[in-house]
Amino acid sequence: MENYFDAARSIRFADGAGIRRVLQTVSNKYIGENPAHPFVFRLSSAKGFRRNGKYRYVFPLRETFPDAKSEQLVYAWAKLYSSRKYRESFMVIPYGPMDVFVNGEKIYHSNFAQEKTGSDRVLVSAELVSGWNSIVIRFLKTPLGFGGEFGTSFFKGKPWHFLAPTPERDGQEGFIFTHPADELKELPRLDQSEAESPAEWYPVCRWNAEQTAMGQFRRIYGLNPGCFGYGWAKLLMPISGTCTVSGSCKSPTALYLNGKKVGETNQTGPFKANFSACSGESDLILESLCGKADWGCALTVRMENGQAGELESPCAAKGTDDPWIYAGPFAEKQDAKQIPVLGLPFHTVSGDDSWRADRPDMYVRPFLETPNFANWNYPVGVTLYGLLKTADFLHRDDLAEYVKQHVEQCTGFYSYALWDKQKFGAPGIDAQIAAVDSLDDCGSFASTMLELCRTMPTKGYRKIADNVADYITHKQARLPDGSLYRYISSLPEMKNTMWLDDLYMSVPFLVRYYQLTGDRAYLDDAARQFLLYREKMYIPKWKVMSHVYYTDRKIANGIPWGRGNGWVLFSLSELLQVLPENHELRGQLLSFFRELCEGYAAMQDEQGMWHQVLNDPESYAESSCTSMFICAFARGVRFGWLPDAGKYAEASLRGWNGLTRRSIDADGNIYGICRGSGHSFTPRYYKYDLGWILNDTHGIGILLLAGVETGKMLDSRRK
Repeated sequence: MENYFDAARSIRFADGAGIRRVLQTVSNKYIGENPAHPFVFRLSSAKGFRRNGKYRYVFPLRETFPDAKSEQLVYAWAKLYSSRKYRESFMVIPYGPMDVFVNGEKIYHSNFAQEKTGSDRVLVSAELVSGWNSIVIRFLKTPLGFGGEFGTSFFKGKPWHFLAPTPERDGQEGFIFTHPADELKELPRLDQSEAESPAEWYPVCRWNAEQTAMGQFRRIYGLNPGCFGYGWAKLLMPISGTCTVSGSCKSPTALYLNGKKVGETNQTGPFKANFSACSGESDLILESLCGKADWGCALTVRMENGQAGELESPCAAKGTDDPWIYAGPFAEKQDAKQIPVLGLPFHTVSGDDSWRADRPDMYVRPFLETPNFANWNYPVGVTLYGLLKTADFLHRDDLAEYVKQHVEQCTGFYSYALWDKQKFGAPGIDAQIAAVDSLDDCGSFASTMLELCRTMPTKGYRKIADNVADYITHKQARLPDGSLYRYISSLPEMKNTMWLDDLYMSVPFLVRYYQLTGDRAYLDDAARQFLLYREKMYIPKWKVMSHVYYTDRKIANGIPWGRGNGWVLFSLSELLQVLPENHELRGQLLSFFRELCEGYAAMQDEQGMWHQVLNDPESYAESSCTSMFICAFARGVRFGWLPDAGKYAEASLRGWNGLTRRSIDADGNIYGICRGSGHSFTPRYYKYDLGWILNDTHGIGILLLAGVETGKMLDSRRK
């Protein structure tokens, strides 16, 4: 096979063979393209249409509008951003007559058969433009049905949320909608305001005159005499100096700066507080005690030079120009130092609740809008593992800190995500760990999380770790012999299958959870899985593994897919590093490791790489499986697991040299990484249909690990 690029563009040609230099380039490139970024906070209406557990928006119009007449129509409207022009798929489930328009073009019209069942999943596609795309859905009321579902075709990979399309609601999440009426003469357009559009849109997004005259806590929460409410804003000071906060109070009020009380009144009417503030950013907390008739306080801030003080939203909330967000009502007074926290639901007199905005029924919710940073999924988990080990090998504290920031952004919002899912149907963050139904959703990332915890204090990890351990041990489907398998899945074609991939999605986590708890049952379970998978999926002729085993048909597909086999050997090397020398299964597992290494070594090509289909040298040279074999071989040499250490040391080094010549260019781009796979009984699928992606996260982290382990192997052999 030809190289992915001209040899003169390889990182080896540009920078030589130095492993550390390659690791620097690749890790720097990844972080440069995926910088640390907070979640995006958006207003979201509790009176809007929610997403369900599959992350599709649900429009139950028969229940929403029980008085709607036959032949009346409801319109729902939103927008979706695309960074490029391309064709995208959407899932539609009609409950009745339903039309979908994207940028004014009808892409879907239901038929009677679909409307009759009310459960048909229909995949439709539309050409998205670069920038904002208008999505309009039209629902017709009939005696048979009314409403439908619309949204992502694959929620685990694309847990989309749509945004309100009008300037009046700019930045808010969710569809806006009409009440049942006659057909609109024209569809709304993104260049129209609500005042200019041909319909009146809901949910209501502004207070009426009567509500506006109330204190903000009354209009948000109603009357709760004797309860406390809190507002939070950021005070920005260009220089240190004196501030004056003044306003009018509807009830007893206190003001805190960074947890210190700077003003207070027990009366209604005028309020004024003078205090000194340091330059930079400070937390300003407003405390209001609910009276019998009203509660709240409207404030302005001025500096000693007479200029208006600058207040900003603590979370840069999109969809409102008000810098304050609100929490309450609390039965008891709260610690002003503890109030300014994002990512945790509050225990209020009305039950668990979260931050709200001063808009009707509007919550301030976090959403993930970056492709990788703060994303919880298994390939990103592997990527972070590679970065973490690279940080140690290169003595780069900044890399380790980046991994910690990523992990803690996920773990720190985990409790909130579970609450958000209950409140709104689907959370805006932590999509996979909040909706676990497979090993893919939890094991890989959680394993990296536990590895991080071994060296750096990590907030919020234990609750997730315990939940993942419980899922793998008690909830993940198993065959009668204990083999992990996929009985149900978000993708129907995965039902009743065993995948080599799942050895990585389970074993490294079980190993690290054993290290965390000391409970050997988790280690024993991890060890048994390899022997159970060997029984069903080993190919003696080649000393490699079949990718998939079909549990209902009791047959393996017989295809040695590269990365699937890489997961096996790499995961086995993770286990062997921890498995005690006297463990009853260690002998069998060590023999299995050696058998596999022998089989894989025989399939390495002349330039050092392994191929997408291991026994087909005409399939493309694949970078992720090559990296995993390199990593496992190097560990086998370093830890003395392989009797012919020289042979495998040479194979590992030759593989690394092959990667640096053929798969990594001078800028640190990684070519030849197989995309996320399906499965098939024919090798043609793996060879021709399952193509590669540039810089895919399935390969970046494991390539870093290959470099780290090769470097450690060479260092150990020099001693």
